[in-house]
Amino acid sequence: MTVNCKPAISSIQNQTTQEDTGIEGISFTVTENNAQNLTITYISSNQNLINNSGLSFTGAQIISQGNTYTVTASSVGTQVSLTIIPAMNQSGIATITITVASPNGLTATESFDITVQAVDDPPQVTQYSITDLCPFKKII
Repeated sequence: MTVNCKPAISSIQNQTTQEDTGIEGISFTVTENNAQNLTITYISSNQNLINNSGLSFTGAQIISQGNTYTVTASSVGTQVSLTIIPAMNQSGIATITITVASPNGLTATESFDITVQAVDDPPQVTQYSITDLCPFKKII
């Protein structure tokens, strides 16, 4: 008799970064007692801050097909690494939710917050000509 056990995902700590700065190497472990491929799905609660395309997964047992990821998990646990790239010039908080699903429909979900802190951007200087600044000419 085969027992289908629910996959597991380890907890992921909340993350903080500064505006325009990504985070690499956020590690978590996926475990599946039946040693099978699990599909990873993910979503950000704030698409303006962290678009789904700003999330990527890597690891020795990760297969990537565009925005679809599969991890070969075992009862020992498989290490997965997450990279997050925030949108440029954006700050705020997003909740990232990661779900792993087995072929028979059993799932495990983990959520965490990422805070992107605002950074004072240096002023931008644009060249202007005198005629741009003084468009009215006095005709004598």
